Amino acid sequence: MSFQYIFKGQTHTNTDREYMLNIGMDTDQIESVLQQKEYELAASVVGKNYSTMTDAEVEKACRDAIDEAAGNVRIAYISKGLLVEEEYRLAKTQAEKWIADGKPNEVPDAVQSWADAANMTPEEAADDIAATALSWEGVLAAVRQARLSGKAALNSASSRAEQVTAAAEQVALISELMPA
Repeated sequence: MSFQYIFKGQTHTNTDREYMLNIGMDTDQIESVLQQKEYELAASVVGKNYSTMTDAEVEKACRDAIDEAAGNVRIAYISKGLLVEEEYRLAKTQAEKWIADGKPNEVPDAVQSWADAANMTPEEAADDIAATALSWEGVLAAVRQARLSGKAALNSASSRAEQVTAAAEQVALISELMPA
């Protein structure tokens, strides 16, 4: 939901200074709206205690928000459980090696167990494991790029407000990578 404010009984979302002047706001009212918008955005990214945080704490909270969003996306693509990612890597490694070796008669355990569980042939299971791994690696690359772009934007920001805005934008972009 976008930021909203009420002026003269009307709800507005446009926070452009010129727009606010045109609807009859004075400079104090405009500053109040902009401060409230900054505070609400900051609270959504770094928490309600934004106004009492040091600049270093705001920057760290922005970095943490970006990392947390990236972590949430990565987690959403895998099954829940301890070491599941390692299990996926093992299956990928075994499937790729088996395919590269010409699919010999001895099927690796990770490939055979997926074939049995999914009612597939070992060839179908190996291809499925490889395709899933490729898709997962694409997501990881996209998340990494978005996460690092967000960190770069924080480094380029010249104020707390710019850091919060950059973090909020990057968190939103990263969140778009969530599976449907």
